Amino acid sequence: MRLALLALLLLPWPVYAMPPALFVAIGLTAAQAAIASTVATIASIALTIGTTVFGAVQQKAAAKKAKRQAARAREDFLNSLQERTLTRIATEAPHVLVYGRSRVGSAVVAVFSSGENEEFKHLVCIHAAHECDAIEEIYIEGKALGTLDADGFVTSGEYYSTTTENKTETFATSPFTLAHAPSSAVKVIAQARFTDLLRPGVSWIEHREAAYTRSGNTITVTGTVSVRPPANPAIVGVQVIDYRVTYQYQKNTSQVRVKRHLGTADDTADASLLAEVPAKWASTAVLRGFCYTVVRLDLRQAAFQGGLPGVEVLLRGKKLYDLRTGLTAWSDNPALVIYDYLTSDFCGVDADDLPAAHFITAANVCEESQSFGNLYTCNGTVTADQDQANVLEAMADSMAGGITSTTWEIFAGKYVAPTVALTQQDIVGSLAVTPGISHADLMNGVRGQNVTAENLYVATDYPPYQNATYLASDGKDKYADINYPFTDTAQRVHNLARIEVEDQRNGFTFKAQFSYKAWDIHVGDRVTFTGAFFGQTLKVYRVTDKKYSPDSSIELTMKEDAASIWDLADTVTIDDTPNSDLPDPFVSAPLSFVTCDSGTDALLIQQDGTVVSRIHVTLGTTALASGLIEIEWKRDSETAWRKTTVTGDETEAYLSPVEDAVWYVVRARTVNPYFNVKSDWVYADLHEVLGKSEPPADITDLSIDGAILTWTEVTDLDLAGYVFRYHFGTNLDWGTAVALHSGIVTDSPFNLIALPYGSVTIMGKAVDTSGNESVNVATVFANLGDAPVANVLATNEFGPTFPGTLDNCTVSDGVVIANAADSFYGDDAQSFFGLDANSFYKPAAGFGKMVYETELMTVASVLTGSKMTLALVTEGVDVVVEYRISGEGSFYGPDSESFYGADSDGFYVPGPEAFDAITSTGFDANNPDSFYAVDVANFNPASPDSFVAVDLAEFSSTGSFYGTGTAVYLPWPGQISAKNADYQFRITVGSGDAQGKISGLTVTIDAPDIVESIADLAISSSGTAIPYTKDFTSIKTVNAQLQANGSGAVTVEIDKTSPLAPTIKAYNASHIAVSGATADLFIQGY
Repeated sequence: MRLALLALLLLPWPVYAMPPALFVAIGLTAAQAAIASTVATIASIALTIGTTVFGAVQQKAAAKKAKRQAARAREDFLNSLQERTLTRIATEAPHVLVYGRSRVGSAVVAVFSSGENEEFKHLVCIHAAHECDAIEEIYIEGKALGTLDADGFVTSGEYYSTTTENKTETFATSPFTLAHAPSSAVKVIAQARFTDLLRPGVSWIEHREAAYTRSGNTITVTGTVSVRPPANPAIVGVQVIDYRVTYQYQKNTSQVRVKRHLGTADDTADASLLAEVPAKWASTAVLRGFCYTVVRLDLRQAAFQGGLPGVEVLLRGKKLYDLRTGLTAWSDNPALVIYDYLTSDFCGVDADDLPAAHFITAANVCEESQSFGNLYTCNGTVTADQDQANVLEAMADSMAGGITSTTWEIFAGKYVAPTVALTQQDIVGSLAVTPGISHADLMNGVRGQNVTAENLYVATDYPPYQNATYLASDGKDKYADINYPFTDTAQRVHNLARIEVEDQRNGFTFKAQFSYKAWDIHVGDRVTFTGAFFGQTLKVYRVTDKKYSPDSSIELTMKEDAASIWDLADTVTIDDTPNSDLPDPFVSAPLSFVTCDSGTDALLIQQDGTVVSRIHVTLGTTALASGLIEIEWKRDSETAWRKTTVTGDETEAYLSPVEDAVWYVVRARTVNPYFNVKSDWVYADLHEVLGKSEPPADITDLSIDGAILTWTEVTDLDLAGYVFRYHFGTNLDWGTAVALHSGIVTDSPFNLIALPYGSVTIMGKAVDTSGNESVNVATVFANLGDAPVANVLATNEFGPTFPGTLDNCTVSDGVVIANAADSFYGDDAQSFFGLDANSFYKPAAGFGKMVYETELMTVASVLTGSKMTLALVTEGVDVVVEYRISGEGSFYGPDSESFYGADSDGFYVPGPEAFDAITSTGFDANNPDSFYAVDVANFNPASPDSFVAVDLAEFSSTGSFYGTGTAVYLPWPGQISAKNADYQFRITVGSGDAQGKISGLTVTIDAPDIVESIADLAISSSGTAIPYTKDFTSIKTVNAQLQANGSGAVTVEIDKTSPLAPTIKAYNASHIAVSGATADLFIQGY
């Protein structure tokens, strides 16, 4: 009967409806068939009930158990992740095994102090209870230390304070060596004493930038130190007092040192502890077999003053024995990890009890190469107090595989074609079926947490996986929470989650007792099953459990399987993007740059009109817009800093007070005020304040219309006004030009009252309140016509013979012409190279500078006070016209003057000892009358205001009291008041391609008009002398207006027989002279 029931159980499902005749066909008697029919009905019911019980009650119980296990596993997982990176003081902490690569915490087993003030703390930190392959990174309070130097000191990061320091050093001579290697631009400032060679005893000190060459830290000053413009370097002596150098350098301070010990069998005691705390650490404390670090903290770092900091390391963990090669080396292969864990002291399984072939097969599967590396890896930690079963399950999950606890057989998740074909006839015992997971317990997605390098080994949610087809079928999200503590990449987690979802959907499972045909089938193997009972033909199943005993059949639990579950059809690519692009709030990024400028644009005019110099600072970008920017500045020779603060979104600032012509150091840094975090200083280049010493902007658009000059006004804040000068001809030399006015012109347009004549070059510059002139000259070239002449008293035409001195020129056909240039270098005053557009060599047709000095021209005393003008016709460039007075005429003065002078004056004139200096008071370079002699006995050479130097080459202390022909040449102002003296003129035409020429030079002395009016002059019939009172030299015109009267006079006549004693008569109609008439007179002459 038992066999009949067994045969019945092995029949396919349609037997429930078979007629009794069928049993005969399979060898049963009618009675047996009747019994069998009854039994079949009962069995059918039993089978249905059994299936229902296993498929519903058992399924619900399994689901509840799974939920409880999932919750407990999640809690255990989260706890293990938190404990994985903990730092704790524990001398009996559970041992830790580190597999693959993992970031782990520390068990601090010893704490020591050292240093003169116990400023150093030493921590002995155990990380793993075995030898490790490498300590790849160390973290303090979650911050990576980065690369360590040979002594274990940090070289970057938060605990490596690379601060930018400012340094100013002073040296007496060059070359010199700086104390530090500069990290910035270097400026050498020479403190120099300048001496005026023409004024002995007069000197001053300036701080000027010096040129130099640099080799390493050694600086050699090159060239000479130049005086500040507009001083002329040619007449200034220089004595360097010292050199001051201001620069920045990097000061590196390490607050952490780490000594690493991998736990090798021959490791010795830590040398740093033996040296720094010898009384507390013995040479026998070798800690072999433990991977540990010795961390020294500098307690002067604020972060280390609040207690024990977290110490973590990124380890390449335990070296694993590889059954395939017989070698022991680092690996993250899950199969090798499981083998090591089982054979470790934690589990204590004998290696001989492990099926090597299964481990080798699984290891090979794990190392199958994929686009993201090996197919499966295992990276994580295990502690001695963790449940071994849970650990092994998590390790198996990392390779989508499993472990058989009774045989230690393992398999890795890979589809392998079935090797055994089972049929319904192979079932020899009970059968139980689970048709699948209930709809309520189905999942279409997986989510959870893992630890990855991308997230800095912090437990975070991995990207959830969801099957779009299953979601559409289910109509809603159905996620399962699954954590992967040993899988550390997004790609592998995605693959494991996908396998989990797809494998659960293929949930048809049955458990049956098979014949010994199933003896060689192992957990993880795939088989095919064919049975009419299930209506299945060669359906693929994966063996998930196997039980057997010597006196029973083999029980297999099999779950339907498919190759598509194990493919990588929807594998993901690496997520290279960070979880957040927000800046680290505990790091304040420095400014990208800091620059300084000063000068006119940075000046500030206060309400009272005072002009204040400032430094304008431009700030580079910063990511901390809501923070602050601290700015500090100081003189390079000072130590105290001034400080100001602006908001983080500012891009510029102004610094004041500052002094003109002084060098300043300026630096800035960002500040996060919420965490009091500050960046390193960023320094600007050493800056010399221009301020009010910066020249004003140039005049533009200068033009002249008649006597009116116009230009575009300069807008500088400290502008005082404008000055204008001119040259005859074409000459752009500002220094020798003649002033067109006195004082400063303040507005455009400007009426030139004293207008020059002829072809002229008019030049202008802006002037600021400090007296600085603009750099470039504004020019306008104009022909202003001939000089106005009223009463020409005398002329002197020097042509066509041009008597006098000719220098580098000759007279040809009544024209003074320049000689051809014979010097390769040209004129001494000209540049050797010339303009960039010019040839290096002087052209063959070039002409040298020519100078024509006239002979003396004497102006008689009678012409004193007349206006002297000069008519000049030249060709060429750089024309300079000069004159000098070479004599003062007769000792006695004009005939009309008294020899004795005023009664109050002394007879003798005070006689100076020598004429080597003149007072500056009342001095006008254009007025020879202002040259007052100074007695040498009263001359103070230390006071520049007491004299105006003269050309020593022309000076003679033995000359006549009244001067000699060696007087100094002055710029020709266009017109002067003639004196009773000897005059001499010098005309210079510069060298160039065009030949210099002088074709005309005429001096004209023009007496100014003298006019006088006489009212109501009574006229006598004999004639009346006209009683004028002014000093006429010549009377040209006398106009008379006869007044109404009773004398009968109808006209008047003027008699100028005596030129300077004219008379007037009145006549009646018969032309008879009469008396009693009166007339108004107007007299004109000179």
